[in-house]
Amino acid sequence: MYYLIKKIGKPLVEPLALAINKSIATGVIPDCMKIAKFFPDFRHRDSSSFTNYRPIAILSAFSKILEKVKRLHYRLHLLSQNLLYRSHVFYTYQT
Repeated sequence: MYYLIKKIGKPLVEPLALAINKSIATGVIPDCMKIAKFFPDFRHRDSSSFTNYRPIAILSAFSKILEKVKRLHYRLHLLSQNLLYRSHVFYTYQT
């Protein structure tokens, strides 16, 4: 999906930027970006027990883009307010 977005990205940039900026400004995530497919992932031991599975969510590429933009937005805010210290994992995260 990322490959497809990169190939036809230019027409998508403006609407996607508007949706992301509106989401950041209002604090509301669009419903279309909340859709995910869930699959059970077997962890260990008895495969007949549902407690030995964990849910894996497959998100859309657009949801992942929104997540990365918001992460960068929050990180920059925390840095600008001196609320983030070098010992935090979030500090060293590269977006």
